[in-house]
Amino acid sequence: MIAGTVSTEVKAELAHAHGCNHTILQTNIDFVAEVPRISGDEKLPVVFDSVGKDTFLRSLHHSDHLTQYPQELAMSKTAITSPELAPPVGPFSQAIEVGGFLYVSGHVGQDPATGKVVEGGIVAETERVFRNLSAVLKTVGRNFDDVARAGVYLTSMSDFGAMNGIYAKHFSQPFPARTTIAVAALPLGACVEIDLVVKA
Repeated sequence: MIAGTVSTEVKAELAHAHGCNHTILQTNIDFVAEVPRISGDEKLPVVFDSVGKDTFLRSLHHSDHLTQYPQELAMSKTAITSPELAPPVGPFSQAIEVGGFLYVSGHVGQDPATGKVVEGGIVAETERVFRNLSAVLKTVGRNFDDVARAGVYLTSMSDFGAMNGIYAKHFSQPFPARTTIAVAALPLGACVEIDLVVKA
């Protein structure tokens, strides 16, 4: 194994002469994709290094090297779908579980029975949003206590107070991190949309 940072062609050639394959990559995703190409079906130990903006992959062919490919870098995604809600219309999932977190797509106050946004303005819509989000969380045995971050999108910041009143009923301290953003429009003509990041 070649010690030190291998980030030049000279060092890579030297390492290759000692039985290592090297590839300079740009991102962690490239790294994950490169492992099967080098290893095939073989369980090949590899080492992952970052040098500046470059990602460096070192595959080790010698049995005395015990460093293994870090499994957490192989991104495994699981789509989450609640049977209580209408299926997504478009190329997205209600939520994705990956890397120990659940990323819940933005939900508006859509009534699953009609496919339309509930009537009654910001209060009714926000209440429906939380019912929809709760349905997704329940699918994986989670609730609002597990939420790490929320994103709130409003078509009018004048609705913030009413939205916040409903929002506050669903969380307790320590409250999740939150960003509230004013937007020009939302799907189905909704006035509020909320997405979540949840500890899986």
